[in-house]
Amino acid sequence: IGFALFSDNPTYAAKIKTFFALAPVSTVGYITSKIREIAPYSNIIYNILDKLSIESLGDLTWIFQYIVKETCDHNNQYAQMLCNNVLVALLGPTETSTLNQTNIPVFVSHNPAGESVQDVVHFGQMVNSKQMQKFNYNSKALNFAHYHQDTPPLYHVENMRTDTVLFWSDMDALADPTDVGLLVPKIQNLRQVHLKSFTHFDFIWALQASKLVYEPLIAMMDARMLQQDHQQQQKKG
Repeated sequence: IGFALFSDNPTYAAKIKTFFALAPVSTVGYITSKIREIAPYSNIIYNILDKLSIESLGDLTWIFQYIVKETCDHNNQYAQMLCNNVLVALLGPTETSTLNQTNIPVFVSHNPAGESVQDVVHFGQMVNSKQMQKFNYNSKALNFAHYHQDTPPLYHVENMRTDTVLFWSDMDALADPTDVGLLVPKIQNLRQVHLKSFTHFDFIWALQASKLVYEPLIAMMDARMLQQDHQQQQKKG
């Protein structure tokens, strides 16, 4: 969302002092998550859910809660193994030491929360196209009505001037290093924090997230504020 908005709306982007992108997703053509195997069918899934008047994956949360109850929140070690393997398939391998294992049922039972079906389909479209582009309505007429052209326009991240900090990891299956590598040269004002073993959700869930992500992030914010205060004092002087 940040990359899309700040590259598409310079007026809004000018209001942002620093954009901290954790597990940064722009193009998703090289994701290694098993989600990519669903991507070719995203439009079919969209049409089915549309017929059923399901607009949000939050409407399907009860299904995931049932699955969690029968697997992740179970005392059976094989059921727990199945739950962990599902997470690995979707998010990438996680070292046991990085994650509070007892909280996995809590994490999983609250997903996919209120994610818009159209957003998920949009994600699938970008996996297929390997482009960061706006939603494809799969109709020249509808695309033209929204964009004044037959195909969805691209987001040009290279136009973004926002000061940006990327926190990314080699083990992220959704913000894959190959996609991050394609993103980095496009960003004009960039700093990077490179982690080795975080998966996509470890930036939120991992036991080490505070030390490796949030403490450095806050320190950067503090440094930026001190820099601004110094610049303002110089102007007054």
